[in-house]
Amino acid sequence: MAMPIAISYHQQNNMAEALKWYKIAAKNGDKNAAAAVERIEKGGVINEKRNNDKQQQAKKVALF
Repeated sequence: MAMPIAISYHQQNNMAEALKWYKIAAKNGDKNAAAAVERIEKGGVINEKRNNDKQQQAKKVALF
């Protein structure tokens, strides 16, 4: 039950709460949750969002 809660917070970009719930799910044996915890703690989610934002800005500039 913890994984759907974590995903919901993740979709809302509330990474502190998402991480809390991913850790609970990982403790209960969810391998996908464990991978998400590792990615978040290494900054992967934040970096992915920044890279995506930069790509979106580059596309907007290229259109003009």
